[in-house]
Amino acid sequence: MALIWRLLGLRSAPAVLILIVIVLSLLAGFSSANSLVWRRAALNEGDYWRLLSAHLVHLSPRHLLINLLALWLVSELICKTLSSAQWISLFVVSAIGISLSLWLLQPQLQWYAGLSGVLHGLWSGGAAYRCIIERKRIFLLALLALFVRLMIGAQVSNEFPVIAVAHWYGAFSGLLWLALTQMNERLHVLDYNARC
Repeated sequence: MALIWRLLGLRSAPAVLILIVIVLSLLAGFSSANSLVWRRAALNEGDYWRLLSAHLVHLSPRHLLINLLALWLVSELICKTLSSAQWISLFVVSAIGISLSLWLLQPQLQWYAGLSGVLHGLWSGGAAYRCIIERKRIFLLALLALFVRLMIGAQVSNEFPVIAVAHWYGAFSGLLWLALTQMNERLHVLDYNARC
């Protein structure tokens, strides 16, 4: 299995996520009614796992394939130097940030599924990290390209509704992740200095 991931150029965290997304999407079925989809009524009744699981299931095989291709591209082009821990934390912060934003700021929205919002979080968080922390200014262009793409809007699908605002929430959640990780690192440095 490791040989397959090496041939595809994937590191462990993105590779495991791709496998999880494929398995969950196939097992749950391609439906907005499955028990993993973000559903307002279910969240109001305490089904909080949907805040994360909704980003792992898809509405059709085409939806799944498009998001997996985009995940591979973002992982290889933007997030390549992130450690597995950074990658996973960026994914989780983006997913939870999107879900909470939809719940609090989009009261008319009743359901949501798919990885596209999180992809925007990986894109923004990864590009900002590489631009600011690694001091690779080329990733400023990646951030600019992301926000141009967001301004142009999502491509409309005849198959299912595209919730474009989730892309914005994802992009802002990715930037929030970077701010939180930087605050955490500074707190550790201050704590270390205080002990010495």
